[in-house]
Amino acid sequence: MEVVALVLENTCINSFNVALIESPMLSIILRFLWVYVSIVFISISCSPAYRITQAIDEKPSYNGVYVIKDDVDLNGRTISFPDGCTIVFKGGTLRNGTIVGNNTKMKYRKHCLDRIDIKGTWLVPVIKSTIFTTNDFYNIRNLSNFQNESIHNDIIISKGEYHINTNDQRTAFLLKSNTRLQLDGTLIMDPQMNENFYNGYYAIYIYGAHDVVVEGKGTIIGDLGRSGISSEYGHGICVFASENVILSGVTIKDVQGDGVVVSKNNKNVKITNMAIERYHRNGISIIDGEDIQVRRITVRNGGGTEPFAAIDVEPNECDSIYNVSIKHLYIYDCGVGIAGYVPKNAIADNIYYDDVRMSGITRCCMNSANFSHLTINNVVVENCKDDVQIMRFIGDEHLSLNKVTVDARNNKAKYPFYIDSAETVFKDCSLNCPQLFSFHLANASFVDTRFSYDSFIWTATHLTNKNLSFVSCEFDGPLFIRPDNVSFKNCVFKSGSPLKPYIVCFEEPTGDTSLESSVIMENNTFQVKSNATIESALKNTVRNSSIGKVRLKQKKM
Repeated sequence: MEVVALVLENTCINSFNVALIESPMLSIILRFLWVYVSIVFISISCSPAYRITQAIDEKPSYNGVYVIKDDVDLNGRTISFPDGCTIVFKGGTLRNGTIVGNNTKMKYRKHCLDRIDIKGTWLVPVIKSTIFTTNDFYNIRNLSNFQNESIHNDIIISKGEYHINTNDQRTAFLLKSNTRLQLDGTLIMDPQMNENFYNGYYAIYIYGAHDVVVEGKGTIIGDLGRSGISSEYGHGICVFASENVILSGVTIKDVQGDGVVVSKNNKNVKITNMAIERYHRNGISIIDGEDIQVRRITVRNGGGTEPFAAIDVEPNECDSIYNVSIKHLYIYDCGVGIAGYVPKNAIADNIYYDDVRMSGITRCCMNSANFSHLTINNVVVENCKDDVQIMRFIGDEHLSLNKVTVDARNNKAKYPFYIDSAETVFKDCSLNCPQLFSFHLANASFVDTRFSYDSFIWTATHLTNKNLSFVSCEFDGPLFIRPDNVSFKNCVFKSGSPLKPYIVCFEEPTGDTSLESSVIMENNTFQVKSNATIESALKNTVRNSSIGKVRLKQKKM
């Protein structure tokens, strides 16, 4: 390959175009004159200079190669490259200006750009943070400007600390379609000072894109506690109107809002193997979308403003959420564990939790309202604050809880459990709480569920429990209930403390319903402990009534 050196000197204009030399005749002439031309240009040049050489073979094509060998300070000027050319860095650098690509390729080494604005279209499949000389926010933001949705892009942010800033735009890092961001460094958000960003600002924003991956062992640190404003809308990663998105491996800390927010019109989003710590609103918010998977997530030390949740599935009005699967979720020292609320004209259908561990919850462990087909499996709750509410389900339809274990033996809340949902099923659960108060249910069944308590008061003047079925359940404590079509079959009842020697006590239903038609007890076992006797227990089985009014087919121990 023959090489022609073209040295361009210009300090009189703010921008110029690097022109390709396509004429074969001109190329031949320049082969003999390039030394002379270079000397002339250099002799009359004034600093700074733009030294760009072009390699042209014997039959020059439309696509040229520009070799940058020297350190060039653009002093705010712009270089616009012709269509389809290639830039090759060989020892040189560009700094303090703008380069505009036009389907431009680049071959680069470490530290060849500094404070350069990247504009136009580029064909650079692998984009490394080490292309820049420093890790400041100006450089790191320009990494994303190399993206081209027509090709696959790999953006690699190496180990180290990188300061990012959203004060002049909504996000520090906008990801486009067909992009994989490998984050191995730490992105530190500079304090947000602009009050106009109450509607949301994000370290990473995936907007209107498809086939995007964010992965790595890096960390995003928000501006919580360092910002000039207080906001609940400063998020780590936001996914908006996007499809086929994977978020994996990254740790998110100290955000003013949510660690991750899945916002409007999303489909097929996977969030896996992440850790979220010290969030101000929610660890993860799911607002609108379908086919969303959350796997192996650890959430710690969160909650400063409502909903306070480690994970919150909550559509806005007129939004819809379908098919959310959340597995292997580990929650420690948060305000609320799992939460959700469905407002008017919104939908949340087929929400599934499996393998959830929570400890140190300070407000409510499980809280939802108006869901359809909500399933919660394999949950362990322990070591929560004394006055925490364990469960609060209101207005849900087709609520299923399977293998839920609650160890709240020190709980002092007045209403640790409140359930007012239709078609609720508890199966193979274990609930250990001093007082199980205000289980307000309709159309619910309990199967193979164990209740351990000092006092199970399941009634109030305004509450009646309707259409309840208990099969093969165990009640370790005195039960007091106002029933309406309630049945106990193959259950085990154990007497309570010496102060409450009865095993089960029914209060007359409200209205015209008789107690005799309200309760069915078949093949149950009564066990006596403390100073209670089987006689006193059975005599107090029905308050203000005789045992004969209730169809008892129990066998005595």
